[in-house]
Amino acid sequence: MWEELAEQHRAWDILNRVPATPKITRLWDLYVATDGSVPAIRRLLEDVNLERYVSEWQKVYQKQRPKNLQKTLTRLRILLPEGEALPRPIVTRAWLTEKLYGYIGEPRTLQGVHSAWSVFFGYLMDVHGLFESNPMDRVARPPAKHPRVAFFELDAVERIVAAQMTPELQAFYAIAYGTGIETGVSLNLTRADIWESSQEIRAAGTRAPTRDRVAKVSPWAWPFIWGYAQHQCGRLFPVFWRDDTMSRWHSETLKGLELPHLALHNARHHCAVTHLRAGVPLELVRRQLGHSSPVLTLKTYGAFIPSGEDRARWEGVVAADQARRREAK
Repeated sequence: MWEELAEQHRAWDILNRVPATPKITRLWDLYVATDGSVPAIRRLLEDVNLERYVSEWQKVYQKQRPKNLQKTLTRLRILLPEGEALPRPIVTRAWLTEKLYGYIGEPRTLQGVHSAWSVFFGYLMDVHGLFESNPMDRVARPPAKHPRVAFFELDAVERIVAAQMTPELQAFYAIAYGTGIETGVSLNLTRADIWESSQEIRAAGTRAPTRDRVAKVSPWAWPFIWGYAQHQCGRLFPVFWRDDTMSRWHSETLKGLELPHLALHNARHHCAVTHLRAGVPLELVRRQLGHSSPVLTLKTYGAFIPSGEDRARWEGVVAADQARRREAK
């Protein structure tokens, strides 16, 4: 490419504009997209540079979803490195597909990259009219890959909760493991959401209508939760607690207890699996977790649904465990 542009076409105006290595890569994209046509390359270089809109989009997106800004911007920069020109005409389905699937990452990461690019091009389409339709709509979205269902058994969970230094931390992690309520929802719980008479929690999830539900608290978790909540009014937890803060404290607890590292989100797996193994109906587990459909619950946890014989055995175990706890009290 370089020899052809320099020796055959004497296209010094083009070559002088790409002295740095990343810009040479961008020139190669233009060269391929135009089949080496020098006039076409010149037109592309003179067209609208999409990179100039990144800072403007960033300010708008920061107001809408500040928590997701940095992650989305990082994924956008995979496609559009800072300081490099991205002419509008080069953005085609074939080019975007090559860039997306040429990036080495896990399927779930690729899904996030696809979403980040779609958000940016959607902004250019809606606000500036640079595209008639979002070009990412024509790029196949990477298939979903369900994460491995890894979870702690009850003995490890009780160690995790007991290891917390304050009653409020014990209550928070008891909610996570004992109800399957999401971290963000738990952080916004109030005293009014804790129902003493039925030992339930109103989880006002906002991601989907099904996430707004009433979750039953596991018997082992209730003393931690109610022991703290009954003395509170208003919010249960400090306003400065965040998702990443709770995840970090969870990781430090696992390290101190010499337990395998599992994300805090896996606490939902503990709740779901222990209920299903004890024979709780699939529909009740779906409601407990706030899943939109029993199909999702079955697809994720189907391997843990017991046979009739297993169910009878585990129900006996649960009953015996409850009896032991009553006697201990």
